Amino acid sequence: TQAILPAAKGDEGKISQSIAKMLEEDQTLKFENNAETKQMTISGIGDMQLAVLASKMKARFGVNVKLETPKIPYREKITKAVDVEGKHKKQNGGAGQYGHVKIRFAPGEAEGLTFTVSVVGGTVPKNFNPAVEKGLLDAMQKGIAGFPVVHLAADLYDGSYHPVDSDEISFRMAAQIAFKKCLEQAAPVLLEPVGDLTVTVPDSLVGDIIGDINKRRGSVMGMHPTEGKPGYTTIKILVPKSEILDYPIALRAMSKGLGSMEYAVTGYDVVPGNIAAKIVEDYKKSQEA
Repeated sequence: TQAILPAAKGDEGKISQSIAKMLEEDQTLKFENNAETKQMTISGIGDMQLAVLASKMKARFGVNVKLETPKIPYREKITKAVDVEGKHKKQNGGAGQYGHVKIRFAPGEAEGLTFTVSVVGGTVPKNFNPAVEKGLLDAMQKGIAGFPVVHLAADLYDGSYHPVDSDEISFRMAAQIAFKKCLEQAAPVLLEPVGDLTVTVPDSLVGDIIGDINKRRGSVMGMHPTEGKPGYTTIKILVPKSEILDYPIALRAMSKGLGSMEYAVTGYDVVPGNIAAKIVEDYKKSQEA
């Protein structure tokens, strides 16, 4: 799988149209517009097939494209409970803006936001609760490394308002300020997609495959003789998606074309600290650029 990018800005529409024609001709290609990474990806049998596709698109449709390694859809989550407040106050001339919230954040059970309200005494009027929730949902789209925050519980338990200056926008902004403080204090971690890799190779290559998988942060979960294929072994492996983007090419080289593989993402796991630090650093640099 490769990400397919226009060489010139504004050619995204042309890419979709020309790829639709190519997919009709070649059933082994698969196209996806990934909503999470905001990338178009194209999957094929090998790197050569995708290179040929790119040259055909240029020759037949006049569309110049670049093929790149796809982005990994990382996610983020907090690991400890924190109690924070967010205050948004703005005064310029006439009516101002005022929103003030106190929120307890904690790791949540559900994948998205679990929002609860335990305000007593009307310190935050009920009609502003949806604005607080909306502010949090918007803020969760980007965590410390720019990835969506998941498994978040937030309890709005206190705050204050101004009878004239308070409005929905003010409370939405206050919620976002509180969320930013939450990220600073709640020890967030990066999560990466991991999945089950099944590799079938001649028996003589099992050692080479395991050695290579160890370098890719993979764990061998088991192996057995391949049914209906004497002299072959099937290996079950748990491995992060980021480590096997080039695996079809590597497996073909190691097995001289005799190996086969299947991979499916099955969940998310915490990214090791040293790798996560590099991802966060790269994100910060991209924001400064």
